[in-house]
Order: sequence, then C-alpha cells, then structure tokens
Amino acid sequence: MRKQKLIEWSVAASVLAPAIQQDLLAFPPAPPAAIYGVVRDGLGNPLSNGAGSVQFDSGTGFTKTVPVVALTEDNGNYSLAISMDSGVTGSTYKPNALMPAATFRLKYVSGNNVYVPMEMRGDFATLGVPGSRTRLDLTLGISSDNDGLPDAWKRTIIQQLGLKLTPHQIHPGDLAPGTGLTYYQIYVSGTYYLAPTNGFALNIVSHDDTGSRFTFTAVQGRNYTVQAGSTVAKLAPMSFQVISQGKTGPLINQWFATNTTLMRIQIPSSASMDAVNAFFRLTAE
Repeated sequence: MRKQKLIEWSVAASVLAPAIQQDLLAFPPAPPAAIYGVVRDGLGNPLSNGAGSVQFDSGTGFTKTVPVVALTEDNGNYSLAISMDSGVTGSTYKPNALMPAATFRLKYVSGNNVYVPMEMRGDFATLGVPGSRTRLDLTLGISSDNDGLPDAWKRTIIQQLGLKLTPHQIHPGDLAPGTGLTYYQIYVSGTYYLAPTNGFALNIVSHDDTGSRFTFTAVQGRNYTVQAGSTVAKLAPMSFQVISQGKTGPLINQWFATNTTLMRIQIPSSASMDAVNAFFRLTAE
C-alpha cells in the first residue's frame, strides 16, 4: 500500500512556483500469508518427496504451484506463501491476501493430471491474514458420503478388522473396535493394518536417574513428535533420543519413519522434569 501527500502548487502573476515539498509516506507490503499441511493418498499415507505438487488456484486467474516435499513437523509436506499483492482478492494491497469466504481451490498435480482433493481439513479463521500460517490438510481419493475418510480406506479396514459393516457405517469419530482410537485417528496414524495391540500407543518401559524410556510402533511415512508436561493441559514439545542396537542417539525434535518398526526412545531426565508426575503424548502425522 502506498500512501503519499500530494505536492501543493501556488500561482502568482502567472508564474508557477512549487511550494515546500512534503515528506512522502510509504509502507512496505504486508508479510505473505502461508498455507501449509499434509497431502495424503487414499489410504492415509502422506505423500513423499517428489510425489507431484500442490497448486493454489484463486479462481481469479492467479495460480501458484509448489512441490510436495519430505514431511516435516513445521510445514507438513507442502507450503505456499500468498503475497498481499498477488491479485487473489481482485485488487492489490488489501488487508487480506485471501478472504476466508473467498472461492479458491487447492489441487494436486501429478504429471499431466490434475486432481481436486476430496477433503480440505483445517482452521479457516486466520486464512489470508498478513503473516498468518493456516494449516490445510488434503486427502486424495473418493468419499461417497463426504465424511473425510476415503472409500478405499474404509473397505481396507473392514477387511483388516473383520468388521461386518458397510463403508457408509464407518464414521470418523466412532471408535474402531479393540483400538481405543477413532477411525480418523487410525487413518492418520496408519495403524489400521496392524493388530490392535500393536497400534498407535506410547508405552512406558522404564524410568531412572538417566531418563524415561518408551516404545511405540512407527509406521512408514509418518512423522513423530513427543510432548510432555506436568498436566495434560500444559503439554509442550519435548526433545528425545532414539535407542538403536543398544546405543542412544543425539537429541532430536522429530522422527520420520522410513519403515514400519518398533521404536525405542528416551527422554533424558534433564528434559523430562519430574517424570513420576509427568504426562507424555505421542503425535503422528
């Protein structure tokens, strides 16, 4: 947005004489609004690095395409920056890069093929606000009842769990038998094809002066983080160490699983507070 005061001119005896020029006031463009998230295939697996791209289509002629990259804790596997003067809103330098009610689409592009995701899940409250970060997760595939779970995945879990149900009887918020998790949670965690006892859970192994040790089943293609706190309401990200072949690795903030395996991790006592009275949470993307 550029704001300036007009230069004033005075006229005397038919001679133009410039008045004192006023300072020009200018403001730099506001910071871009970011849209990021995780693109998953029809079975809930996050797409990997190089698996196509995500295209933003404003519906007003503006498009922007970014590649699908390796999954990270902070940016998912795609990230878009929409500038304030991109023309998305029809005119430049508006207070929002993209109004919450604006018509737009995020598309998935693979080769010469363009797909509209069956679901775009996220919080639209801050969409387009300068400097904001809005997470929008995209699900590919087909959902005949538009509930966010692909039909292909529903058919798979019915077979895996031996359920006598139809796909229309599987709802995201319902508990999956024997798992303690909702269908949507096991869709995201990818544990639908594992035995319920090997599903998504953080198991306490031991605790001593050196730290607290846990195990969990990591599923290929998922990114894992750990949180800890003195109460469930005050959990914060926590660094941890991977234990492999009897050796403890360096402190890390996240772990990306390249295969499905039983993970052993440790949170050092210096970082885990009073672990006797602490709560721990495992998060998968």
